[in-house]
Amino acid sequence: MTHWFIRAALAIPVALLSCGGGNEQLIQDLRQLQQQVGQLHEESKALREDHEKLAAKLYCSNDDVRDFVRRCEKNPGSGLQCSEEAVAGALAFMDSQPYVAFYLRPNGMASLAQVRNGQLLELLDTANLRKSTRFLILVQPRSETAAASEEASNIANGVFQYLRTRLGLAANFPVFQHVLPCKIKAETMRHYIRRADRSQPSEPSEKDPRFRVWVFRTDCGG
Repeated sequence: MTHWFIRAALAIPVALLSCGGGNEQLIQDLRQLQQQVGQLHEESKALREDHEKLAAKLYCSNDDVRDFVRRCEKNPGSGLQCSEEAVAGALAFMDSQPYVAFYLRPNGMASLAQVRNGQLLELLDTANLRKSTRFLILVQPRSETAAASEEASNIANGVFQYLRTRLGLAANFPVFQHVLPCKIKAETMRHYIRRADRSQPSEPSEKDPRFRVWVFRTDCGG
C-alpha cells in the first residue's frame, strides 16, 4: 500500500503537466506533497531498520554467538581452526542456541532418522524465522585424515541441500557449513550432549561408521 501511494504521488504532477495550462498552485502543492511522501518513506525505512536492530538484540543476548556468526559471514568458506578455543566456542554455541543433533551413515541424509526429520522441521518453523536468523551446520569427521575431512564436508553440503530442497528453507536465510577438523575428546562431548542428542535406535552406533552432525538456528545475524 505504501509503495502504491508513493508511485501515485510521483505520477500525479506529471499527469497534470501533460494536460497543459493546469492549476499551477495545485501542481506546486502536489509537488510539495510528493516531497513529504518521500520523506515519510525514508523515515519509515529508518524506523523499520531500528526495529530490526532492537529485535536482533532482543532475540540474541549472547555477544559471543553474535561475534561467531559475524566471523562466519565475513569468511563463509573458512572452516573452524583446529584449536581447543574454536572447539570450545562451537560447543558453547550448542548450549545457548536452538539446535538439532543427529548421526548419519556415509550415505548421508538418506540415513536420517525420521524423528530427526521432525526435529529439523520444528527448528525451521517459519514462526521462528526472522531477518536476523542464521543457520550453522557442524560436522564431526570420522577421523583426523584429510580424506575424512573432505568426506565430512560432503556430508555438510548434503545437509545444506536437504534443508533447502526437502524442508523448504528459504534462500534469504543464510546457512554456514563447518567441518570440525579436530578429534573432540569424549569427556568434552559428554558434557555438552543432551539426552535428546543421544543416538536413536535407527541411527548408527559408536561401533558403526558415522558422522555426528549439528544444525543450529540463531537470531544473532545481521
